[in-house]
Amino acid sequence: MNIIKLILAAIGLVFVGMMLLWVLGWVGSLLSWVFWLGLMLGIVLRDGWAVERIRPATLASLHQTATACGLTLGIVHALTQLAVPGGPTRTVDLVIPFLHRGHPLGAALGLLALDMMIALGASVLLRRRLGYHKWRVLHRTGYLAFALLIGHVLAVGSGRRSYVVLGAVATVGVVTIAVGLTTAGWVSRLPDRLADLLSADRRRRKVSIQ
Repeated sequence: MNIIKLILAAIGLVFVGMMLLWVLGWVGSLLSWVFWLGLMLGIVLRDGWAVERIRPATLASLHQTATACGLTLGIVHALTQLAVPGGPTRTVDLVIPFLHRGHPLGAALGLLALDMMIALGASVLLRRRLGYHKWRVLHRTGYLAFALLIGHVLAVGSGRRSYVVLGAVATVGVVTIAVGLTTAGWVSRLPDRLADLLSADRRRRKVSIQ
């Protein structure tokens, strides 16, 4: 009778472990897409693409809700790594990067992305103290956090062995970052600034020759 109980307990533990792994993978994937949604809503809000159809206040609310959900899922995803039976993740791995025994680089990318997401979330609460300019500069690091998150998914994600998944994630990441950068004001002004620098350099050369 005791042997049967032990067998049933072992089967139960295996089942719980498999379900936990499935939930962890699902949460990690959902985190990526929710954070991507928040990032894209931020780009739309910044550039005013949908002002005629959606009020800016509504867009701002959707952007904040999506990023807050992404941050929550990121924290849950990180903490539940400790609950995996016999898993390689330790408490110190959630504090100091590159110490993970299984995937030091991939885990470090996820940890750094989460730290940046937490900093971005805190910056919203400190927006008035930081000032608008400093807050905007800090807010732009969201693109870097998203890039690190994509690297984490590609390195240790459950679908990293599927070329279809890898191609889709990489494409979404590259396109999103490219759209964010090319539509940014400082990037769009770069050609004019370079032209001004070149023309100023040419004028200096003409003056020196004369």
